[in-house]
Amino acid sequence: MAEIIDELERRTGLPQDLRWLVEKYPRENWQAHPNLAGMASFWLQRHDMFRELGGLLTTIIGDYREGRRTAPEFARQFAPRLNFFLGELDGHHNVEDQHYFPVFARAESRLKRGFDILDADHHTIHEGNRAQRGGCKRLPARAFRERRQATLRRRRLCR
Repeated sequence: MAEIIDELERRTGLPQDLRWLVEKYPRENWQAHPNLAGMASFWLQRHDMFRELGGLLTTIIGDYREGRRTAPEFARQFAPRLNFFLGELDGHHNVEDQHYFPVFARAESRLKRGFDILDADHHTIHEGNRAQRGGCKRLPARAFRERRQATLRRRRLCR
């Protein structure tokens, strides 16, 4: 997974031949654009939600590692949020890759290469998610196992 993240993080921005679009249509203007307003607002909100939820998942993991959350708290908070995040991300990327990107690329042929980059990024992210899925599934199991062990220890002490 680290290699996948490194690959995406090494990119410093769009290739120069695609920068014209960002300069012509800055993100700050998307919501007021007559042809994009509703769709732009919706997709920007979705991207903000993914960033927020990703940050929350990172916080939950950090808190558990540092002992600020118990194993049961971790399991209860992390697993459902991770499942929601991955499901929504998969659906979001499928809509973009299968519907929006092709429509925009047909409307402006110079966009095709940019959408190809985004499509490749989506596949890279999903491959990384698949590679980590087993480890993520074991995290709640470990937390529940720790909870069970703690419960058994308490019961032995109370007898």
